[in-house]
Amino acid sequence: MFQAFQQLISTFLPSLLLLFWSLATASVIVTISPIPVPQAFKDAVFLASCRGKLWHDKPAALGPLRDWAVPQAWFLHFYIVGSCCNAVVLLMYCLSSSPGSTSTHMPLLALLLMQLHLGRRALETAVLMRYPRGAVMHGIAYVFGISYYMVVPLSLLPSSWYRQQQWQQAAPLRQLWPAVQQQLAALAQPGALTALQAVGAAVFL
Repeated sequence: MFQAFQQLISTFLPSLLLLFWSLATASVIVTISPIPVPQAFKDAVFLASCRGKLWHDKPAALGPLRDWAVPQAWFLHFYIVGSCCNAVVLLMYCLSSSPGSTSTHMPLLALLLMQLHLGRRALETAVLMRYPRGAVMHGIAYVFGISYYMVVPLSLLPSSWYRQQQWQQAAPLRQLWPAVQQQLAALAQPGALTALQAVGAAVFL
C-alpha cells in the first residue's frame, strides 16, 4: 500500500503541480481578456489574486459566497503554513540529496531563500502589521493563499527528485543536523553558485 502511494507521488505529483500553476495562470489570462466566461468566475479569480486587499464590494455574481469573509489578520496563516511546509521539504531534501552534486545547489538555495522570506514575512505580520478593526478579506482569497504557500515549496524541487523517488533514500532523522551542515558547507564552497545566482540571492535578501 505504501509503495503504491509512493509510486503515485512520483508519477502524478509533478503533473499536478504543473496543472495547478497552469490553471492559475490561465484563470488570470481568461479573466483579464475579453473572453465570455461567467461573471462569478471572473469575480472569484479577481478576489483570489488580490487576496482581499482590493475587496471593496461584494460581487453579486458569487451568490451565497459573496459574504464569505475572514479577518485580514489571517494573512499570518499564509506564512505559518508556508514556513512549516517549506521547512519539511527543505529538511527532506537535505536528507535525501548528495551535498557534492552541483544539481543540488539551486533547489537548496531556492528553499533556503524561501524559508528566510516566509520567516521574515511572518515576523513582520505578527509584530509590525496593525490591521484596522473590522478589516477582512474574502474567503476565496484565503483558501487560494493557503494552497499557494503549500504548493510553492513542492514546486521548488526538481522533477527528477520525484521521478527517482529520492525521498526513499533519505537518511534517518538522527542524521538531520550533520546532513544540513554538509549541505550548507557544500553550498558555501567557491564555485558552488554562478555569479548570477549569487547576485540574485543577494538582491532577494
